[in-house]
Amino acid sequence: MNVIDTEKGFYEGVQDTILSGLMYSWFDKKVAQRIARCYGIPRYMILNYDGIEIGYYDNYKPKEIDEIFGKESDYPKDKE
Repeated sequence: MNVIDTEKGFYEGVQDTILSGLMYSWFDKKVAQRIARCYGIPRYMILNYDGIEIGYYDNYKPKEIDEIFGKESDYPKDKE
């Protein structure tokens, strides 16, 4: 993961920020949830992005994911 990647779009950058912040303990899950709500990004999209781009949380169990990220319901829903 590059710190500054000009090839990525805005929302990928936001997801990078959320994932990096949680990985390196720059902030806790409450801050991650607030950022996600601000930009309307559901938790599953952040985890999917991690699986494709980074892979850090691939081997975590669902309970561990909930402890790190908070519950799915604490994040915005998909816009239909």
